[in-house]
Amino acid sequence: MRSDIEGVIHGFNSAILVSDVAAAMAYCHDDIRVTLHFHDYALPFVGNSVGIATARRRMEQTFAAWSYLDSRPLVVSIEDNVARVTVPTVLQHKTTRAIVECTFRHLYTFTDGRIIGFDSYVDIAYLKSFYRMIGLPAGPPRAA
Repeated sequence: MRSDIEGVIHGFNSAILVSDVAAAMAYCHDDIRVTLHFHDYALPFVGNSVGIATARRRMEQTFAAWSYLDSRPLVVSIEDNVARVTVPTVLQHKTTRAIVECTFRHLYTFTDGRIIGFDSYVDIAYLKSFYRMIGLPAGPPRAA
């Protein structure tokens, strides 16, 4: 079971690294719940969503803004159908070509060998600092 889950995690991340939405979605259950736990104005497509179509759109939005230059998932633990993964990542912002290095924490939940829950965590203060550095909005819109 552990090797199956690790295989799905590595396959999913390999698809993300080359921005292959279709390949990444093949690892996901139709009822996938995606939660990006960095609710902030820094990223307009964060939050919670349910369903493969919404997950696909969210991934397409991510790939429209960012190129993944490197991403290496390190499985921390697997218990039953839950995997905790640390993912050192290097991203390039497509508009500015600026590069950011950060570490994501991912919590995967599996059913029938596919990802049904995906929770992602990152240091939002670090990400907001990067946004300010490259001149993008990193806070709430100003009142008119």
